[in-house]
Amino acid sequence: NKAGRPDLLVKSPGKSIFGDYLYYPMDVKMARVEDAWDNGDEKLTPPQWWQLYFYGELLEKVQGVRPAFGYIYKTKSRKLRSDLSKMPAKYDRAMELLESFLRGDPQDAEPAINSECKNCEWLKHCVPWAEERQDLSLLFWVGSGMKPGLKKMGINKIEDLLDKDESVLLPQVQQLKREGYFWKTMPNDLIGKIIRWAIVHKNQKPVIHEPIEFPESDKEIHYDIEDDPTQDFVYLHGLVLFEKGKEPVYHAFFADKLEDEQKIAKELFDFFKAHDGVSVYYYSSHEKTTLLRLTKKYSSLDALVYEKLFGASGTAIDLYQIIQDKTDWPLTSYGIKSICTYLGFKWAAHDAGGAASIVWMNDYLNGNQEMKAKILRYNEDDCRATLFLKNKLIKMQTQKPVEK
Repeated sequence: NKAGRPDLLVKSPGKSIFGDYLYYPMDVKMARVEDAWDNGDEKLTPPQWWQLYFYGELLEKVQGVRPAFGYIYKTKSRKLRSDLSKMPAKYDRAMELLESFLRGDPQDAEPAINSECKNCEWLKHCVPWAEERQDLSLLFWVGSGMKPGLKKMGINKIEDLLDKDESVLLPQVQQLKREGYFWKTMPNDLIGKIIRWAIVHKNQKPVIHEPIEFPESDKEIHYDIEDDPTQDFVYLHGLVLFEKGKEPVYHAFFADKLEDEQKIAKELFDFFKAHDGVSVYYYSSHEKTTLLRLTKKYSSLDALVYEKLFGASGTAIDLYQIIQDKTDWPLTSYGIKSICTYLGFKWAAHDAGGAASIVWMNDYLNGNQEMKAKILRYNEDDCRATLFLKNKLIKMQTQKPVEK
């Protein structure tokens, strides 16, 4: 017997055993997943689609008709629709594994360490387990999507990669992809990268393997956003303006209430206009996708400002892309906090983090005025972290590349 509990059932006109109406499943997922975006439009992740499809199967038995669609509710303005008329890829395998787990047979399933583990109460148990076994998921990118395929190739721990030849492994990887291991869009050069990461993990030293060139300029901006996806609300745009010969200056555009989102976005765009042509550094795609979403949301925002930042010849520079493309680190996560903490940067708040910032903001909106200073300090530290990282990368340029 299969059972499930959707967060919501949406009653809609139609024909079912109940009469002239039927139900669609809707589940609430507040988190925004950056790699599930395409051209500013958020998409369902595979596990979300699997979950809705499962609810669709259950509803078909209950009401006598399969719902054509299901929904993931993010906010009032972000409801993602999923087609339930066709089975999602790998759904049947996911169900097979879940049923096996319920029978007490893990089928060799193991923990996989990734950047999300910091939010899990099992972290203190899983990390020692992984370190003792030199588990492959301690390497960046090597999570549950890669481990089974690597094990099928006889690669069971990090040291098994140290003497491997990329040209020998690649044909095996391509064959295993055809058999359903790894994932269809896995880049061909990834297997070579994980060999390199294994060497870096063994040496426990970061390496720059390609030259990094930053624009020569007397002025630069380091930018970071704070937002609450549960309310679809961007409440802070923070920037550190650095000019040669001067102390870096922090600028903040803060929303004291929900209705201020458009106002602070306009102030931000005016700031960028006043500093036209200045390089703007940020970390990962969140700032880019959020600003694109805001330009679509508010017609008062000058789309040309966005284009000058993120267009083909834009002045915005994603440090995360540089970290991924040109450097290697003995770390599981390449998040800015992992990288900068490793390099010695410290955040003022011991509980600093995006989730904590959202809690502080909601406390502020509910009347706790002291929270504003805490939010601003945290955001300023994030902005200064990108400046710190950029300068550290310049100093690291003399390091030798990994020897293969």
